[in-house]
Amino acid sequence: MTQVTPRPLETLDVRTPSENGGARSLTNAVYEHLRTDIITNRLQQGVKLPMAQFQEQFGVSLSVVREALARLAAEGLVVSEAQRGFRVRPISKADLVDVTRTRIAIEGIAIRWAIDRGDDAWLASVQDAYARLSGIIRATEVEQWSNAHARFHQILLEPCGSEWLLRFRGVLFEQSERYRHAAIQNVPPTLQSDVDAQHRILVDAVLQRNPEKAQMAIDAHFSSTMKRVLDCLPPDDTEN
Repeated sequence: MTQVTPRPLETLDVRTPSENGGARSLTNAVYEHLRTDIITNRLQQGVKLPMAQFQEQFGVSLSVVREALARLAAEGLVVSEAQRGFRVRPISKADLVDVTRTRIAIEGIAIRWAIDRGDDAWLASVQDAYARLSGIIRATEVEQWSNAHARFHQILLEPCGSEWLLRFRGVLFEQSERYRHAAIQNVPPTLQSDVDAQHRILVDAVLQRNPEKAQMAIDAHFSSTMKRVLDCLPPDDTEN
């Protein structure tokens, strides 16, 4: 069986649990830790997640591990199998297409509402987030770029005024990140310039307060990324 070895929990900033919040603090720490390892493909698709092994490695109770995995299952990153425990949710080309189309629809609505509601301070924060992102070399500063990229897309939609849209958008973004990380080693170095140009078009549309142009830019950006990632994924079983 494949050995599952996430990063040591000690690499996180986990403080001594308090009487009232100890179990919840530990659950959050384990949840965040495993979530990051799944999204970044350190824990690969389809792999079984051994609760007893995590209990020993993290030095927490079995109930803490179980609750963390249940939260990940609710977010679609983990699959719960009756009498068989948990596995990292498998990836597929069909699922990526579904995720991308839904993300385009959700973020297309959110960017329109954000442009309508956002003030000048928001426009300045969009410019700042883009400047930070474009100044990072993706090929050599992978983690920094990923963090700045997530922040950039989050800021774009912040003033949309819908907590539910932002929540759904967050789930879909994480699923998209799983696929990006799964394919990242096979993506050509020219991708950064292409992606930066797409981000620039999107930022210009926002600064012009042009919702139609912004929505088209989101569609083009996500669709382009999807096509590149699809080329790097193995065929689905139904394609064989």
